Amino acid sequence: MSPRETMAAEYALGLLEGVELLEARGLMANDSDFSQQVGWWEDRFAPLFVELGEDVPPADLWKRIQAAIDAPAPPSEAIILRQRLRIWQGAATLAALAAVVLAFFTFITPHSEVGPISQTAPLVASLDMGKNKPRIGVTVMPDAKEMLVSTAGIVSDGKHQHQLWLVPATGDPRSLGVLTADRENRMAIPPMLSSRLDQGATLAVSVEPMGGSPTGLPTGPVVATAKLEKI
Repeated sequence: MSPRETMAAEYALGLLEGVELLEARGLMANDSDFSQQVGWWEDRFAPLFVELGEDVPPADLWKRIQAAIDAPAPPSEAIILRQRLRIWQGAATLAALAAVVLAFFTFITPHSEVGPISQTAPLVASLDMGKNKPRIGVTVMPDAKEMLVSTAGIVSDGKHQHQLWLVPATGDPRSLGVLTADRENRMAIPPMLSSRLDQGATLAVSVEPMGGSPTGLPTGPVVATAKLEKI
């Protein structure tokens, strides 16, 4: 499987955490193909979870064991039975703990609430480039000081690249980086811009020559804009 398919499967099982979980959440919000892959895996895993049943010992197990211990028997047999009781009790305890752990991982879903991963909530934006055209999905992770930008479905013409910009309320747009087509771009947040990438900040995408704008400002058409929102 590709890394993307593996991520979808792990997300469906609730196995992702940290940065990988945030990346997958961003893809779920902005990438319909990834969402469909996750749904496909959830459908495949569902029958396996249904088939997992509970292996519960009989309700009268402890009574039978205790009765066997209390019954008249040579001292050596009583000792053996008590030793077995301790072994059975330990095994039953381990089995119960294993059942709890299995139940937790079996029934947790990508939609289950997960404890806080970072102190600062990630932000997302979906930049729509027009009808029948791919969207560019952006996930900003302030604590990790990086962004994940999905350009899935975008085809490069070999002459131009898309460039991501932060558009402040006043002043010139600031470049956040040049995007590679049809991939997940993992990009460091420029230190001087990290405080500006907050709720409601405006992002824009322009079409530039290969390598990015030669002037430090958008030179080609701006094809999409969107505002960052907290997850």
